[in-house]
Amino acid sequence: MALNILLSRFSFFQQIREMLKKFSQARTKEEKVTWLEEHVVLQSDLSLDATKGAFSSAVFLKESSQWQLSVCAGGLTGASGALPLVYTEWLMERVYRYNDHAGIAFLNIFSHRLYCLRYLSWAHTRAYAECELTSGRPSERILQALWGDGNEPECGTDGGRYFIPATRSLRSLAQWLTRIAGADVSIVPFQVRWQPVSEAERCRTGTGSLTLGEGAVIGQYIQERQTCFSLTLGPVPAGHALSFYPGQERFKKLQASLSLFLGRGNGLYFYFTLRQYTDTADGRVSSGCLGNTLIVGQRNPGIRTEQSLSFPLDYRADIS
Repeated sequence: MALNILLSRFSFFQQIREMLKKFSQARTKEEKVTWLEEHVVLQSDLSLDATKGAFSSAVFLKESSQWQLSVCAGGLTGASGALPLVYTEWLMERVYRYNDHAGIAFLNIFSHRLYCLRYLSWAHTRAYAECELTSGRPSERILQALWGDGNEPECGTDGGRYFIPATRSLRSLAQWLTRIAGADVSIVPFQVRWQPVSEAERCRTGTGSLTLGEGAVIGQYIQERQTCFSLTLGPVPAGHALSFYPGQERFKKLQASLSLFLGRGNGLYFYFTLRQYTDTADGRVSSGCLGNTLIVGQRNPGIRTEQSLSFPLDYRADIS
């Protein structure tokens, strides 16, 4: 006995999606894929007629406890199949005249796998279908990746999934460094810095060796804006800021993070500005730490003193 289970006549993907929602008891993605492969038989239509819809038949066979669907498009046989029509005519003759189903059964092995992969690839690019397969919220992961933030364990301590080219930006880098440093990080691009000029690019007045057209620089240094970035961290307490001083562990972590994010040989230059403050009532400079904190002697409590320290953040561009 057969029961018609055609839920979406004109859409192959919506038919499979509705069947997974209505008939499958699986919860995880692996269980749903297994159910689709074992309890649904997807076969190419064995007919030369142009049907109205994506399926010529969709029935439930109680004898085998399987859903059997004959798909009209995207298969191997049928009026719009990938194989020439002569193969469909020959298979129809074997089935209807000689009752020989061996040939079409062999092709249906590949057709079934083809249709399953076709649906899974379609669902992977549709957030609502992927959500139904995984019982999760893929849109959250997409938005967090675009925002440059995320706390899922699978992203790792370095947030490696934010390194794909589509989301690798200064905004993403700033958010990632904020999560690593535990303090606010802002990056301002295209800052001015003085860069030495090679001898071959200088135009020395009076010598006549190079004209301004050949060497368009007079002097030994030139202002360069394209590769200089300003990275500001803070404000942070003065005691906490000590770990971001050059040579300290957190400073090395920032250098390694920039190397990991930016890659090799890009020629970028970062200038690090550390904003620190002292606002405790007994915040004094201890012995041998002049410059690390901001208070010398007694002072009035409740007044915050803030200081900015700037130094180059020389990351290693040869680290990948």
